[in-house]
Amino acid sequence: MSIDTTFHPLAGTIVVDSTAAAQVKQAGQLGVTTFRCVARIANAVLAWGVTAPSAPADYTAVGAQAPNTIKLTVGVACYLELPPNMFFISNAVFATSNVEITGGIGGVGG
Repeated sequence: MSIDTTFHPLAGTIVVDSTAAAQVKQAGQLGVTTFRCVARIANAVLAWGVTAPSAPADYTAVGAQAPNTIKLTVGVACYLELPPNMFFISNAVFATSNVEITGGIGGVGG
Protein backbone atom coordinates (compact mmCIF):
# COMPACT_ATOMS: atom_id res chain seq x y z
CA MET A 1 0.00 0.00 0.00
CA SER A 2 1.44 3.38 -0.98
CA ILE A 3 1.31 6.63 0.97
CA ASP A 4 -0.47 9.54 -0.72
CA THR A 5 1.93 12.51 -0.65
CA THR A 6 -0.15 14.69 -2.96
CA PHE A 7 -1.18 18.10 -1.62
CA HIS A 8 -4.96 18.40 -1.34
CA PRO A 9 -6.15 22.02 -0.95
CA LEU A 10 -8.97 22.47 1.55
CA ALA A 11 -9.03 26.26 1.79
CA GLY A 12 -8.76 29.16 -0.62
CA THR A 13 -5.44 30.71 -1.60
CA ILE A 14 -4.42 34.07 -0.16
CA VAL A 15 -1.56 36.36 -1.21
CA VAL A 16 0.49 37.96 1.55
CA ASP A 17 2.93 40.85 1.53
CA SER A 18 4.38 43.19 4.19
CA THR A 19 1.38 45.49 4.57
CA ALA A 20 -0.43 43.35 7.17
CA ALA A 21 -0.47 39.80 8.44
CA ALA A 22 -3.19 37.72 6.80
CA GLN A 23 -4.92 34.47 7.61
CA VAL A 24 -6.41 31.83 5.32
CA LYS A 25 -10.19 32.06 5.74
CA GLN A 26 -10.90 30.57 9.17
CA ALA A 27 -14.19 28.95 8.16
CA GLY A 28 -12.42 26.95 5.44
CA GLN A 29 -9.68 25.43 7.59
CA LEU A 30 -11.40 22.34 8.94
CA GLY A 31 -8.83 19.54 8.60
CA VAL A 32 -5.96 21.79 7.45
CA THR A 33 -2.58 20.41 8.55
CA THR A 34 -0.31 21.81 5.82
CA PHE A 35 0.17 25.17 4.14
CA ARG A 36 1.57 25.29 0.60
CA CYS A 37 3.66 28.44 0.19
CA VAL A 38 4.84 29.67 -3.21
CA ALA A 39 6.91 32.83 -3.76
CA ARG A 40 5.87 34.70 -6.86
CA ILE A 41 8.74 37.18 -6.90
CA ALA A 42 12.43 36.78 -5.94
CA ASN A 43 13.79 37.16 -2.40
CA ALA A 44 10.56 36.41 -0.58
CA VAL A 45 10.86 35.83 3.15
CA LEU A 46 7.80 34.44 4.95
CA ALA A 47 6.98 34.64 8.66
CA TRP A 48 4.09 33.06 10.54
CA GLY A 49 2.56 32.95 14.00
CA VAL A 50 -0.58 32.24 16.00
CA THR A 51 -1.03 35.99 16.26
CA ALA A 52 -0.11 38.57 13.64
CA PRO A 53 3.71 38.48 13.25
CA SER A 54 5.81 41.47 12.20
CA ALA A 55 7.15 41.66 8.66
CA PRO A 56 10.44 39.71 8.48
CA ALA A 57 13.77 41.23 7.48
CA ASP A 58 15.18 40.49 4.04
CA TYR A 59 18.26 38.91 5.64
CA THR A 60 19.13 37.69 9.13
CA ALA A 61 22.52 38.49 10.66
CA VAL A 62 25.02 35.64 10.94
CA GLY A 63 24.32 33.71 14.14
CA ALA A 64 21.00 35.46 14.79
CA GLN A 65 17.85 33.40 15.09
CA ALA A 66 14.77 34.07 13.00
CA PRO A 67 11.99 31.94 14.52
CA ASN A 68 8.99 31.05 12.37
CA THR A 69 10.69 32.47 9.27
CA ILE A 70 11.72 30.91 5.96
CA LYS A 71 13.21 32.25 2.71
CA LEU A 72 11.51 30.90 -0.41
CA THR A 73 12.74 30.20 -3.93
CA VAL A 74 10.61 31.70 -6.70
CA GLY A 75 7.99 29.31 -8.04
CA VAL A 76 8.96 26.37 -5.80
CA ALA A 77 6.28 25.05 -3.45
CA CYS A 78 7.26 24.77 0.21
CA TYR A 79 4.98 22.73 2.48
CA LEU A 80 4.77 23.81 6.12
CA GLU A 81 3.04 21.56 8.65
CA LEU A 82 1.47 24.11 10.98
CA PRO A 83 -1.68 24.33 13.06
CA PRO A 84 -4.71 25.84 11.31
CA ASN A 85 -5.56 29.54 11.71
CA MET A 86 -1.96 30.75 11.43
CA PHE A 87 -1.20 34.32 10.38
CA PHE A 88 1.33 34.92 7.57
CA ILE A 89 3.28 37.97 6.42
CA SER A 90 6.01 38.51 3.81
CA ASN A 91 9.02 40.83 3.75
CA ALA A 92 8.12 43.37 1.09
CA VAL A 93 5.25 45.21 -0.55
CA PHE A 94 3.04 43.39 -3.04
CA ALA A 95 4.70 44.90 -6.10
CA THR A 96 8.15 43.58 -5.20
CA SER A 97 7.60 40.37 -3.26
CA ASN A 98 4.56 38.32 -2.39
CA VAL A 99 3.73 34.78 -1.39
CA GLU A 100 0.69 32.60 -2.13
CA ILE A 101 -0.54 30.54 0.82
CA THR A 102 -3.01 27.64 0.44
CA GLY A 103 -4.29 25.55 3.35
CA GLY A 104 -4.72 21.80 2.86
CA ILE A 105 -3.40 18.37 3.74
CA GLY A 106 -0.43 16.37 2.46
CA GLY A 107 2.36 17.61 0.27
CA VAL A 108 6.07 16.91 0.28
CA GLY A 109 9.09 18.59 -1.18
CA GLY A 110 9.88 22.22 -1.36
